[in-house]
Amino acid sequence: MEELYANTTTDIIEKIKSKGICIVENFVNKDKLKDIETEFDSILKNYKSSLDTNTEPNKCLRIFPNMFTKIVNQNNNTNIFSLFKSKFIKNISNNILGNYKYDNIFIHQDFTNLNTNNTYPHFDYDRKLKFYICVNDMNISNGCFKAFPGQLSLVNEKRKINRRNNIFTPDHKFYNGTEIKIEELIPIECKGGDLIIFDTNCIHAGGDKFENGKYRKVIRFHLSKNKI
Repeated sequence: MEELYANTTTDIIEKIKSKGICIVENFVNKDKLKDIETEFDSILKNYKSSLDTNTEPNKCLRIFPNMFTKIVNQNNNTNIFSLFKSKFIKNISNNILGNYKYDNIFIHQDFTNLNTNNTYPHFDYDRKLKFYICVNDMNISNGCFKAFPGQLSLVNEKRKINRRNNIFTPDHKFYNGTEIKIEELIPIECKGGDLIIFDTNCIHAGGDKFENGKYRKVIRFHLSKNKI
């Protein structure tokens, strides 16, 4: 995990380009994080009608609409909004994607993982650059995701053949012919306030374990390459 940490913009960009993922430790200080968590909790409380509960009641709470305009870009959520409007984020995005566009800001408080293709080692069908703010500590006890840093050239080859075949597990309908076992991926464990910057060309899998009563709070900002 140590090889994934970086502090300077130059080192961060190098990590993302070579490994597909980078962790910026203490990106948000403790005082700021408290303000962000207050906004986070307020959004969940005030927008219950927008919550998508895909599993058992109260097991998985996510807000999927484009919150960049609908929820986050409001006076009472300035701490969350300001994080993703910074020059730092813009600089990283320009260097990795070139001409990019905003997709979504969304938050989720998870108690269990959904049984989807995301639990298999895969790359995203539509490539994105994702910024994860860990609002609380994230580890193997509360569903941290896993990644296989590097292997970006392998993913690029698979994309050229058929980007729809993005799964590395035999017998899956989208298996691409190369097996990568889930045990080969490493858990991305971070502290509250850490920032994960993640190119979804990096092979990864969603977290699959939550100990009883534990949860994770994450704010995610998604960007994609502008094709025009």
